[in-house]
Amino acid sequence: DGSMAQVLGMGDSNAFENVFVGGWLCERPKLPGLEQACNMLADNFDHQGQTGHADILTNSAYSRIGCANGQGVWSCDLA
Repeated sequence: DGSMAQVLGMGDSNAFENVFVGGWLCERPKLPGLEQACNMLADNFDHQGQTGHADILTNSAYSRIGCANGQGVWSCDLA
């Protein structure tokens, strides 16, 4: 209950930063403060012009986030 959006990404339990930044936020590498991080973390991802994960994670309509990893998949729910 309360989940308004969700992002999913493949990655083991030690790869949260890589998935969150490199996989999701770096869909929009021109976001303020991301250029250097995207240069280091986005190489393993082929975003194919998609921006949906970054759009959800940077949407000011959401004020709460919860993330977990299960069976090699990261999931974050936003509300």
